[in-house]
Amino acid sequence: MKVDIRVMAATNVDLRKLVAEGRFREDLYYRLNVIPITLPPLRARRGDIPLLAQRMIEKACGENGLAPKALTQDALRMLMAYDWPGNVRQLENAIEHAIAMSLLTGEITAEALPEEIRQPGASAVPQSISIPDDGLDFSTVISQIERDLIRRCLEKTSGNKRQAARLLNLSRTTFLDKMQRLQIAEAFA
Repeated sequence: MKVDIRVMAATNVDLRKLVAEGRFREDLYYRLNVIPITLPPLRARRGDIPLLAQRMIEKACGENGLAPKALTQDALRMLMAYDWPGNVRQLENAIEHAIAMSLLTGEITAEALPEEIRQPGASAVPQSISIPDDGLDFSTVISQIERDLIRRCLEKTSGNKRQAARLLNLSRTTFLDKMQRLQIAEAFA
């Protein structure tokens, strides 16, 4: 049976590099790589955010039988200022969250957005780290940051490791492994 199809595939890894390393089939790479389209991350095309957000609002409201909602200027400013590490999927999730949080109103306010967008500094790398001219020990700095975050979360949860792990979006096992590796387990046992 003869079949005429076209495959559209997306990835966030360098397939050419994987082919060179022998981790991706070369013949499949050339079958897929007919018309490559490179799409920059959302943070590099912030001008698309208002239109994408509006379309996502219309779609989500329509699917849930709701009247379309308008984004307030504050909410739009927050969406435009955020770096979107999860790209368009993260924006879509944020919009769906905001719609759910604003069911009783006709607009989406900044308060309806997920906390990670309203307070992006909470998950950002501290800007206060100074880089000396002779450099620094990356592993040591990262360990210090991890140690500080874990201690702060344990303090916030009165030593409850499960809740602290949840605050950091880590599994409990990973959280406990990090505590052991960073030698802070005994302080909150």
